[in-house]
Amino acid sequence: MSWLDSFDPQASAKQFASLDVLAMQNMLKTQRTKFNSEQDALKTLKTALTTFRSALEGFGDGKDGIVKNSATTSQDGFLTLKPGASAKKGLYQIDVVSTANKQQDAFEKLTDEQVKKATGKMEIEIDGETVSIDMSTVNDLAGLADAINKEGEKQGLTASLVQQNGKVTMMLNGESGAKNSFTVKETGGAALDLTATSVSKASDAEIKMGDLVFTSDTNNFSGVIPGVDFTVIKKTEKDNPIIISVENDSAETKKQVQSFIDAYNKVRSEIDSLTKSGGADNKGGASGRGPLAGDSGINALESQLNALIRSSIGGVGKPGDPDYEKGTTLADFGITSDKEGKLKLDSKKFDEAIKENPEKLNTLFGGEKNGDGIIQGMDKGLNGMLSTSTGAIKQRQESLDRRNEQLTNKESQIELRYNSAYERYLKQFSNMQAMVQQMQNTAGMFFG
Repeated sequence: MSWLDSFDPQASAKQFASLDVLAMQNMLKTQRTKFNSEQDALKTLKTALTTFRSALEGFGDGKDGIVKNSATTSQDGFLTLKPGASAKKGLYQIDVVSTANKQQDAFEKLTDEQVKKATGKMEIEIDGETVSIDMSTVNDLAGLADAINKEGEKQGLTASLVQQNGKVTMMLNGESGAKNSFTVKETGGAALDLTATSVSKASDAEIKMGDLVFTSDTNNFSGVIPGVDFTVIKKTEKDNPIIISVENDSAETKKQVQSFIDAYNKVRSEIDSLTKSGGADNKGGASGRGPLAGDSGINALESQLNALIRSSIGGVGKPGDPDYEKGTTLADFGITSDKEGKLKLDSKKFDEAIKENPEKLNTLFGGEKNGDGIIQGMDKGLNGMLSTSTGAIKQRQESLDRRNEQLTNKESQIELRYNSAYERYLKQFSNMQAMVQQMQNTAGMFFG
């Protein structure tokens, strides 16, 4: 058996064609690996920043989400309390004179037959407005109720039908508060019996604090007690007022601050992992280098976060100036950063500072004016990364999409080059095989 018998032109052509494109394939493989790493890293970054932004939303705008206060009542069942961050410590005495009610009328004499025959209009006057129902467009009580619900939606009117002992009665309701009382009349000869039985009358909620009287068309009150909203449930007994006690809740405030620190440190750890600079290995490559190292958008975000953590309020002048006064910073509340930029909390220092001046912590996070607090500042920085129109992540993704297209084109070019080389080598090896075969046949004729 000669070497010619085992020679395979196709296998040899594949081998030589593969060698022709090997360097290009290795380079493409390296580029594709880097691309995949950056693509995965960008998804991880987006998830981390989105999660952090969601955590910040839990603190509101910083004004009502960091500092916590508690409010309790001397008697249960009369009102519910919602203390905010700006609530002031103190005792407040309240008498609930009345709760807000809705007007409800029952039209017991109104029938389907009257509605069907009516040609005029039913008009409901409420809070200076008139809701008009064209009776020629409805045929029964159910249709009339639907028309009232549609036309009176803006004014808060609702109509419903109740049935008792085979008799159907239309009930008409307004919203609570004296201003929402209503009257019903007919015009244009509608021939409707609009005699109504009053089930309840519209009235305001009324409370007293000493000689001060406050009313609300709902049962909700805001601004009566600084920083505390409340809802009255039922009236108090004469000479037996409710005592509301408002206290600073330093324990809950500390929990909020720790939640902020944990969320902040988590996103910083993720950013650090993705952007670490690493070092060169003995092959000239990067060892431990993050896939997003050197990204300008992330660097800008980190600078913003660092600046916000070091920000202060209430300072005057600059160090060295005669009138210089140091502003309040997070460090004054025991919140400091380590050399890696992670936050930590000195519990003892925090307890002392929050007891003395909780408003300043509130201002640090919420700002002295719109948009200048830590929470709002961080949200703006995150928006610079996450914006779906101009965000840095969107721009980076668009750049990666272009690179992916380029890599795909390179793959196609390598495939074309391989196919061309394969066809060329196959032709050469096939010709060589045929020529050697012919030479062997000729030699056999002479030498047997």
